[in-house]
Amino acid sequence: MIKGLLEGLYDVSAEAKGYVRARQGDVAVTEERGGEVELRLEQGALLSGTLLGPDS
Repeated sequence: MIKGLLEGLYDVSAEAKGYVRARQGDVAVTEERGGEVELRLEQGALLSGTLLGPDS
């Protein structure tokens, strides 16, 4: 929970090691309702290699 936010639209993101970054834009915060968002972090993977052109 984050307290003290002014009313408006916010971009919200979360990240953790080993997971793909999650982001949601235009989260509305109002005085009456506050704001709610659910971000799902999914496990990520690292790919590495070499790109070769057609003449390689």
